[in-house]
Amino acid sequence: MENGRPKALYEPVHGSAPDIAGQGKANPTACVLSFAMALRYSFDLGAEATRIEKAVEKVLADGVRTADLLQAEGIGTRVVSMPCMELFAQQDDAYRKRILPGGAVRVAVEAAVRMGWDQWLLGERGREAKAGFVGMTGFGASAPADRLYEEFGITAQAIAQKVKSLL
Repeated sequence: MENGRPKALYEPVHGSAPDIAGQGKANPTACVLSFAMALRYSFDLGAEATRIEKAVEKVLADGVRTADLLQAEGIGTRVVSMPCMELFAQQDDAYRKRILPGGAVRVAVEAAVRMGWDQWLLGERGREAKAGFVGMTGFGASAPADRLYEEFGITAQAIAQKVKSLL
């Protein structure tokens, strides 16, 4: 206990919780849900945690994910979650090469602007002809997330189309 609150440790990026069956594959859903747990149990922000959990439930219930769409067409797909660019940049070169191999199409998806993504789209053996971005094109839009994502094309279908346009 510290200041009358229980201490807690969550592993949102590394460790067994976000690891898919010990295969060394990141599980972005587990990272997001770990964050929801931290909000609920460490910061007493239950309403905020519930909103995150409901959003994850909706995505899983909808069942439409970009990788599913592309793989159904025979296009090999790998989804890389990068919750912290600074931590990724600190990893050794061999790790970054394994995660972001040269020659592959790279599309960053961000519910914000492109700023910061060019380092990973164009650097680290990336090429402009095989790099794209799906996300907001400016600041100031306000609406429920579903509507904003549809308006700005931040959908599984739009992301799959962007990938196919770069092949």
